[in-house]
Amino acid sequence: MYDRESPAWERRRDEPEQRELVKRIADELATVAAPPGPVAGLGCGPGAHALALARRHRGEMVLITGASSGIGRELARQFAGDGADLVLIARSQDRLRDLAGELTAECGVTVEVVPADLTRSGSPDQIVETLAQQQIDVDVLVSNAGFGARGPVAGLGAGRQREMIGVNVAALTRLTALLLPGMLERRRGGILTVASTAAFRPGPDSAVYYAAKAYVLSFTEALAEEVAARECGFPAWPRVRPARGSRRRPARRAAGCSGGA
Repeated sequence: MYDRESPAWERRRDEPEQRELVKRIADELATVAAPPGPVAGLGCGPGAHALALARRHRGEMVLITGASSGIGRELARQFAGDGADLVLIARSQDRLRDLAGELTAECGVTVEVVPADLTRSGSPDQIVETLAQQQIDVDVLVSNAGFGARGPVAGLGAGRQREMIGVNVAALTRLTALLLPGMLERRRGGILTVASTAAFRPGPDSAVYYAAKAYVLSFTEALAEEVAARECGFPAWPRVRPARGSRRRPARRAAGCSGGA
């Protein structure tokens, strides 16, 4: 696990083995099959919780954070390959534009680019305001953005720790809170959060990152229960499949995917 701005992270991201791993993770996240329609809703009928995250329908609008590289970029390619239109979020406008041009040319989908720095507390609200101005309804939220910085709590610096919490926890939570009501009202949608095996254990010298990923897992499991209780017919997937060896036993576990970030 590397600081996202370090030269080591840039080198690691471009290694062939790392690129192949990222592609495999994204493919698993995007392609676990489930039949469309109410049967895929949380809590509806026998075996509903065993259903996996479905590939989306052609023409749906998928918002992906952290889309300029890594898992986010590969997820964008997967969804575009299925015919989904996209909203791509990341700090690098140039990278997003390059990816948008590639996906539009290869897949014939509509791709909106919204540069944003999710370390800033107001970014989620600004993103949603921009989409509202363009009359874009988000059908699927993919909260993939995240990063970790290595170092002891006493030596890492309060600012860096605050940025990790801002991206990994606060932005993810705020975007969910802003976009989920519209999905429920339209009775369709999906939410995919990308956590990590770090969610299942403490991480000395990476304490904030590990704790943040534990939050992502717990938040998403709880969210799945809330949606199941409120809208039985909601064909959405705010789902998490806990990693093997987890000691968590939620009252009603929702099936889906949790990938590393």
